[in-house]
Amino acid sequence: MNFLETTRTAFRVNNGFNLLNSHGIIRENQDENLLESIFNLMINLSEDDENVKHCLESEFMKNYLIKNIYSSIALQYLVEISLKNHSRGILMQKIIPNKYEKKISEFIVSQKVIFRFIQCLMDIIDQNKTNRIYAAKLLSNLAVELKCKQYFNNENELKKLISILVKKKRYFSI
Repeated sequence: MNFLETTRTAFRVNNGFNLLNSHGIIRENQDENLLESIFNLMINLSEDDENVKHCLESEFMKNYLIKNIYSSIALQYLVEISLKNHSRGILMQKIIPNKYEKKISEFIVSQKVIFRFIQCLMDIIDQNKTNRIYAAKLLSNLAVELKCKQYFNNENELKKLISILVKKKRYFSI
């Protein structure tokens, strides 16, 4: 067991996630330096799937994402956790609950949520926002998930995405 892995386990076992849930300064703060430090901490903690779940379920994350889901720092964190299959699955579960756990009417609503989420990522790319690189990376990472593939089966949506990416290719280095 290496030092970083031991530290992550110690953080979780010693209720370190309570800081993200109950500490008022952390939960509600908008100071960019503190936010960057918290997200860097969460990136380091998120090597473990259990920690990813704790981070995504934390009060800090819920409060931050409600107001700032498309900020560069939030997108960077989402990109980092979406690189691994299981962590990406946890993220997708937070965006769209499992259809077997919901009534059909709630499942339809959750499908609209993922479509809006993907549409917002595409809009970020299209509008030349500073966080467009993270939006493109996240969209790419999530595209392998079945829940997202359904979106890209729509020919019109796929053509729209391709046209956005072709128009913006000068911003992306290949």
